[in-house]
Amino acid sequence: MIANGHVYPEVDGKALGTSYREPKVAYYNLRDGTFTNITAEAGSALSEPHSGRGMALGDLFNDGRQEALVNNMNEKPSLFYNTAPTENWISLQLVGVKSNRAALGAVVALEQGSDKHEMEVRSGDGYISQSDLRLHFGLGKTSKAEKVVIRWPSGLVETLSDLSANQYYVVREGSGVDRSKTHGVSSVRIGRPSPNAN
Repeated sequence: MIANGHVYPEVDGKALGTSYREPKVAYYNLRDGTFTNITAEAGSALSEPHSGRGMALGDLFNDGRQEALVNNMNEKPSLFYNTAPTENWISLQLVGVKSNRAALGAVVALEQGSDKHEMEVRSGDGYISQSDLRLHFGLGKTSKAEKVVIRWPSGLVETLSDLSANQYYVVREGSGVDRSKTHGVSSVRIGRPSPNAN
């Protein structure tokens, strides 16, 4: 997903083929090295024009779905609540002990058979934005994460095996999974207004 917005409000009314407020754009990963534009299928909210700046991503409702929060210039922010169906996933919150507590700079590789996906715990991963520091890995139809390799900033390498899907894991550097902090999907549900509500 890309949040857009021209830098200069003065472009409005100048017949330059652009405007200050612009729609968002969403792409879908086809898993062959290419993406397809799915903005039209993603819902009318994306086509509402705003001057978008920072965008943060995160599983805000602990339901296994990633939401997007966009900072709009001189307007309220936009929250894009994700209602798409999901398959299996895991979420990892890393806690540094010898490394920095937030584990910034840690690299995590999920290995499933011949597939390998890497993510890094990053600070300030977008313009004036901070996304969720938890790492979210999709597993598809697989019911567990076969192998997770964590390279901590301290140089320690830890390997976790057979993590059950659809769980939020807390991993402490040098100690593995903190089972007391691990939990499943939240039972809290977000109400949606009725289409006929005044």
